[in-house]
Amino acid sequence: MNFSKVSFVEQVDQETVGQTVCISAGFSDNTSCGTLESRNWSGEFKDTGYHTNLRKASYSSMKGDSGSTIWAGFTLMGVHTGSGGIYTHVQNAINAMGIYPITTSP
Repeated sequence: MNFSKVSFVEQVDQETVGQTVCISAGFSDNTSCGTLESRNWSGEFKDTGYHTNLRKASYSSMKGDSGSTIWAGFTLMGVHTGSGGIYTHVQNAINAMGIYPITTSP
């Protein structure tokens, strides 16, 4: 994906179970797409404890892919958090870090 072409940032109320989501870059250095399976996944990660309000998708990922961009088309959707297609919605990342992604015109 050419990240200079990200034109939209998904709002939480726009996401729907079944929509396409993709992951790029990271340790695996590939792109994998799947579908959003849950908007409210909760669970424990070995190194960081119990987490709530995450997303679960069917894309493939591996250890080292954390921090990779989750996207579809020209829309930024989230940040990969854990193996098994777990990610945080982009709005959660924006709120936590106080930064907003730079987008281009469509």
